[in-house]
Amino acid sequence: MAVDLAPGLSRKLKKVLECRTDSPEVAASLATLDTFYTTNTPHDRRHLRSTIEKRSLSINQ
Repeated sequence: MAVDLAPGLSRKLKKVLECRTDSPEVAASLATLDTFYTTNTPHDRRHLRSTIEKRSLSINQ
């Protein structure tokens, strides 16, 4: 059973599925994320980007 997707959604899905997840950079990023993103609540998901940006700013100061 095939499902037709909108062209934009299809392109984004293809990009995600083609992403290499076994690279050392991805593994290191996920390990770092695991140190501060411990609960998967809707609130935490909504604020994940700002949390990462704040950590990046504090590291680079």
